[in-house]
Formats: sequence, structure tokens, C-alpha cells
Amino acid sequence: MKNFIVFFYMLVIILCSREIIKKEPAEAMGLILRDTTTIPIVTMVLEYEVINIGLRNEIFAASARTGLNPELIDAFITVESGGDPLALSSEGAVGPMQLIFTTAKVYKIDRHNTFENILGGALYLRDLLKSIPNFDRAILAYRNGPGNSYATDLASLAYIQKIKHNFGVNKSAFISDDA
Repeated sequence: MKNFIVFFYMLVIILCSREIIKKEPAEAMGLILRDTTTIPIVTMVLEYEVINIGLRNEIFAASARTGLNPELIDAFITVESGGDPLALSSEGAVGPMQLIFTTAKVYKIDRHNTFENILGGALYLRDLLKSIPNFDRAILAYRNGPGNSYATDLASLAYIQKIKHNFGVNKSAFISDDA
């Protein structure tokens, strides 16, 4: 048990030094031990790697709330906006997950707030994955809207390939079955 506590404290120091936890190590240790909701996020940070380092905290928090693999959320952010929290499309989609007004309204989030944008996109993606059993079709539904998951144009097929390339082919979309 003593070795575990030493290891855990060293882990907290590493997480604080990388600014994953924005507290002093002693304070963070106390907060983590008192707040059991933090422990899954700390574990998740060690198991998954994300490309968009500047959005890491938001990605992991959205993953913890939705049960989605953080690398999948990160793949959508990379393809949708290149990780730019201020991205704006010609169709009016905004933020890292490129949310349109109606999606933001359905999930009751502020699409201009970076965390809420990522959370709203992750919630939408989770719902699509649960309602559309085919992964490729769920990806297309995110891009084209839930009623248009059968597109076969080159741009749609390229979009699927970009998501899969950034995410990896043999990974699970969910981090747990109880999401």
C-alpha cells in the first residue's frame, strides 16, 4: 500500500508539472483523494494520447461525461477544425467540433464556449453512435446530419477516411459499456 501511495503521489507531481492538473502537487493530492470523480480522469490521461494538446483538459472532461474514447473526440476535432477553438465554417458551424446552431440548441450548450462546444459535439456523436450501429454511417451523420448517413460522394468518403486515420481503425469508440 505504501508503494502505491508513493507512486500515486509521483503521478500527481507529473500531472501537475505537465499542467494537466493546475494545482500544486500537495493541494492536488488532497483534492484527488477527496474527490473520487477526478480519479477516472487521471487514469484516462495516462491511457490515451490526444493530438490537440491545448484542448486536452476539455477533451478528457467531455470523454468522462459521455463515455466516448478521448482519441475519437480528438480525431473529430482534428478533422473538423484542426484544433482551432475559434474556427468558423462557411455554413456557420463554429468551434473545435464545428457545431451548428440547432445542435447547440438541442444539447443546451453555448457553442462559442470551447468546453461546451466539445461537450456538445461529444454528446451528439455519442447519440449518433448509439442510434446508428454502423461506425462509418455514424461518422457521416455527424458531418451531414442524422438523416443523411448514406452519402457516397468523394468528399464524404474522404471525411470517413480522415476520421478513421486520426482515430485508428481497431479502437473502441466507447471507453466503457455503461455510457
